[in-house]
Amino acid sequence: MRGSYFLKTAKERTMTPLQTLIGNDIQIPTLPSIAVMILEAVRDEDSSLESLAKVVSSDPALAARVLKVTNSSLYGLRNKVSTIKQAISILGLNALKNIALSFVIVESFQDESDSDFNFSFFWKRAVTAAVAADMIARHMKHKNDEAFVCGLLQDIGVVIFFLAKGQEYGCIFDEKKVNDAPIAVLEKKLFGIDHQEVGAAALDLWGLPASIVEPIRYHHCERGVPKEVAKHARILQLSDRISALCHGTHNGQTFTTIKSLLREMLNLGEDAAKSLLDQVAKESNDIISFFELPGTTIKPISQLLQEANSELAKLNFSYEHLALQYQWEKERALELAQALKSANEKLKSMAFRDELTGLFNQRYFLTSLENEFNRAIRYQRPFSLVLLDIDRFKKVNDELGHRAGSALIRIIGSALERVSRSTDLLARYGGDEFALICPETGVKAAAILAQRMCRTIEQLVIPMCGKKINITISLGVTGYEPASSINASAMLFDAADRALHLSKSNGRNQVTMLPYSD
Repeated sequence: MRGSYFLKTAKERTMTPLQTLIGNDIQIPTLPSIAVMILEAVRDEDSSLESLAKVVSSDPALAARVLKVTNSSLYGLRNKVSTIKQAISILGLNALKNIALSFVIVESFQDESDSDFNFSFFWKRAVTAAVAADMIARHMKHKNDEAFVCGLLQDIGVVIFFLAKGQEYGCIFDEKKVNDAPIAVLEKKLFGIDHQEVGAAALDLWGLPASIVEPIRYHHCERGVPKEVAKHARILQLSDRISALCHGTHNGQTFTTIKSLLREMLNLGEDAAKSLLDQVAKESNDIISFFELPGTTIKPISQLLQEANSELAKLNFSYEHLALQYQWEKERALELAQALKSANEKLKSMAFRDELTGLFNQRYFLTSLENEFNRAIRYQRPFSLVLLDIDRFKKVNDELGHRAGSALIRIIGSALERVSRSTDLLARYGGDEFALICPETGVKAAAILAQRMCRTIEQLVIPMCGKKINITISLGVTGYEPASSINASAMLFDAADRALHLSKSNGRNQVTMLPYSD
């Protein structure tokens, strides 16, 4: 993925309570430098055609794409535009700004090499929503300079959620498949905020105008929408439904539903509605090609309806029988899907979880350590590693037996898990050894956390085999800092291991902090 995604919340910008909440839990990505330059070029009162043209033209690839969109059927210009200056003079500063920003943002937020998130499909769907929003706004004679970029970025909060929360956010899609609840509802339930709010906060922080931010903040809301943005929010709602229908993710948003909304909002009959939707599909295919997004082309809605009607005609002769068969197969498929999901979850747990403690196992820890190390290097962010083991554990096994030793490991693991933070990764490394990965955490902060763990275990009074025993642990802490010359996760592990041995040799029941050094 291009650029640096995760930066500290900008303190120089005035933050709303919502932005503060998001900044604490979901750090908002920064815009690429060229996007910032584009916004700055049109922000000042003294901004000019020349300043924006100069910024866009500085990136030949971006300029070429902008010209392609300008000359596309989306704008229907009579004469071909050959320069950015010409494009701005015809379409206006605001329209060209939004086209350029669209390309920059889409290009910056896509990387499928190591992700379960299908960025290409997300952006294809977003482009279709953008085209639909622009077309609806034109039909409504609504000021439409912002319609395209609003449609494109209405779900940018989903991408930010995924970048910040990864697998945790991915669970939302699994739950949606089971109970079919709206994504925004599931987000609220799990995180206390939804992608509308996250997206609006990001766009506001990036410096985009309220005319873009506010409709996106309310595009899934049925009530409580401010009057001044209600029309634009409804445009986004409808554009999202049209995009879902075009890409086969309609989730109940059938042509009948959309036809009714088009009649209500645009006063279009059935034929006119089909024509508009076909035009959305055609122009979307053109615009998607400009964004260089892979995948199959979108079929015209009229063709999809014709194919559906043809299939219905073939099935009509034995509808009742087929309906019963379909119901049985659907129920069976759901049963099999649930069984498969349960089996996969069990297999995943067996593969990555320690059977004794329920914590992550050594395999998962080593994989996560490597991934976190690579992420830290890539984005130049700190993270720390804590290694620990139980003091005089062999004595427990010798005097009380191995069953008591296993029970003690479970108790210690559970206590450590309570002390660790939700962002940390706690694993049983092997035997009586544990490991803790602390992302976005410097060595000193990790040492404070390690001290808290040390004191917590020291204070435990553990009933075992008719006795009450006290146990202590020894810990070693090290970490990666952006200025460090460390270039392998194994080097970091060795440093933490040395720190642990120092804690042992210096009397146990203590924390040794050993910042990495060559």
